[in-house]
Amino acid sequence: MSLLSYRILECLFLVTLGPHTQYKAYKNYFYHGNTYTISLFLNVVAAKKCGHEKLMAWVQLRTLTIVLKEIASEMDALKVLQMSIKDITPEFFTEFNLQMAITAVLEQYLLWLQHILLTACCLNTLCL
Repeated sequence: MSLLSYRILECLFLVTLGPHTQYKAYKNYFYHGNTYTISLFLNVVAAKKCGHEKLMAWVQLRTLTIVLKEIASEMDALKVLQMSIKDITPEFFTEFNLQMAITAVLEQYLLWLQHILLTACCLNTLCL
């Protein structure tokens, strides 16, 4: 493919998927609905070594930000575990169940962090 062909393809993407309202139907088809258009496009890009390298570089720039944002959201959701000294009573100790009080809550709210920690623990085994 010539440089001109690549420029035409680049312009086609920028114009049809950009902010121009006259191409709204193309954008809607590309981004919304039950289509796999974005996945198919990314699979085509990733199929070639040079495309895969470019795609991975793009993903890696954003991955840490995405993961940190998700974990921060999970930690914010854990505010249900906050207790004050007045909450610690003799009844609390006699009725305390680690599974129900902490483990179940952590499993419910810390999906990303749980997967990251489990993967880190299992890197040298067959947990993956």
